[in-house]
Amino acid sequence: MSLRRYQCIERALLTLALQGEVQSGYPTDLPMLQAAFRQWLPDIRGQEIVDALRRLHPKHVTLWKYNNAWINFVRGMTDNEFFYTNTFYLRRTPLTDPYVQNLEAQGAIEMNNEELKAKFTSLEKYGVERVKNDLLSGAMQLIGDTSG
Repeated sequence: MSLRRYQCIERALLTLALQGEVQSGYPTDLPMLQAAFRQWLPDIRGQEIVDALRRLHPKHVTLWKYNNAWINFVRGMTDNEFFYTNTFYLRRTPLTDPYVQNLEAQGAIEMNNEELKAKFTSLEKYGVERVKNDLLSGAMQLIGDTSG
């Protein structure tokens, strides 16, 4: 039995979170994710990715932005405030890997971890350059509540 489309999207996002640094997570932005996903889902919409991230947060992935301190994603934020401005980070949780393993056990997916990693490799340099540019230009903005 194959995974459903939304499960494939979730699995790909979580695989990226597992590839990121433990402390900071995997740096990305919505256009970069869309470009990468279009290689195997040509009709992917940004809102599908945002919906998947909202489903996964905070249990299976935490979402962060950086502005002189780590700012956690606040569920009440609008999509434009978080997903459509600057770089954000996908950080794994203790439940990330078990959920990915569960998805893999539910059914075969056409793309294995190595194929997925290969598809994102070309975009990783772009992501690092994007974060560097944001930090150097001061383009980061305060997102969410910093009190907690």
